[in-house]
Amino acid sequence: MEHLIAKGSERITIDDTAGGIGFTSGSDATIADTYNLKGVRQAVCRVENNEIRIQTMVGKTVLAGSVGIEKAAGDEFIITGHADMENFRAIRTGGSSGIIEVIYEGDSGN
Repeated sequence: MEHLIAKGSERITIDDTAGGIGFTSGSDATIADTYNLKGVRQAVCRVENNEIRIQTMVGKTVLAGSVGIEKAAGDEFIITGHADMENFRAIRTGGSSGIIEVIYEGDSGN
């Protein structure tokens, strides 16, 4: 079993932006540029407050909080692989923005 280590982290406010909010450091190149990191393999996420919906499929968007997988405050989820990290989008479902805490993990050798 591989041992992954934390490579970076961020806190993202999830509002009602049309099409959803992606990871600030969501793509492979951006993760490397932002954190000067290599080998990021997954994003470990926790919803801190207020319900959101998430989606990782290419060409799909989360609109008005009605499409995607519902996540409540306290829920944790992992987005694995660069394609899914690049395509990740989230949107709030109610009248208040949500917050997710993200830890980017990668290979211990990089």
